[in-house]
Amino acid sequence: MKYLLEAIVTFTLFLVVLLAASGCDFDKREFIGTAQTTFEKIMKGDPSAAHSIAWTELRIDGEEIGRSFMALSTDYEKSSFQTGTIARLAREYSAKNWTAQRVQNWRIQSKGLESATVVADAPGGMIVYNLQKRGGEKKIVSMEIK
Repeated sequence: MKYLLEAIVTFTLFLVVLLAASGCDFDKREFIGTAQTTFEKIMKGDPSAAHSIAWTELRIDGEEIGRSFMALSTDYEKSSFQTGTIARLAREYSAKNWTAQRVQNWRIQSKGLESATVVADAPGGMIVYNLQKRGGEKKIVSMEIK
């Protein structure tokens, strides 16, 4: 009985160490997947890109987009604002000759407990998305073009 208990404790510790050493790769892949998928949807002008964005907090290249969004009072105004912002981003990315195929090497630059900075290499620059967990989902809270 003592040996069985020791074996169970040893195995449990082994699993804990293994999970800690893995760095929660699944979580990292989710952050990267959300960033990359959102970029691709923006490039297509797909309004569903809005679902991956924390509109009330959003910053784009230092501009407080979230404040403008919060000032809107109707759902129609908010939806129009989201559509317009996504279209603006698509034009901005296209002007840089960025496409889903040309923006590559999506990766985690830094990661916190509930957040991550995802970057990707693009022609002549880099895209940086900061994401945070919101209610079990990953949401983009800021976007930068470098």
